[in-house]
Amino acid sequence: MRSLGEDIANTGSTLITVAHLGDITKNMHWVPLTIRKGEIAYGDSFGTGMPNKLESACRWWLQQHDLVTPIILHHLPVTQQLDGHSCGILAGNAVQHFVDPINTPLLDSQPGSIIEQRLRVFNIVAQTSLHE
Repeated sequence: MRSLGEDIANTGSTLITVAHLGDITKNMHWVPLTIRKGEIAYGDSFGTGMPNKLESACRWWLQQHDLVTPIILHHLPVTQQLDGHSCGILAGNAVQHFVDPINTPLLDSQPGSIIEQRLRVFNIVAQTSLHE
């Protein structure tokens, strides 16, 4: 974690991840999160803001590596969730969209679009597993 923080502060690297809020909010929910020098970007498919505990932890961690740069919290675009079980697929799609917005558009919130993405992800996992 130390070297990752140093990379962010010194080389312009970006941490791109999907976080589970279970230990933070007791809500079994996945959200997209990116961290780069001076910036935290957070999205939530239910449209809620970043939990204070998570924001404080991210800010503290960034400040351990860069005490000078102010930290701004941004909204990370993510598709709105219409059910109680698609947060993982939507969070994954949001970070893929962050990396390559032209070739990876945000999913449509309709069930058919999300089911299609689940099948795409399943096929990627299956193909990778078969090649190992």
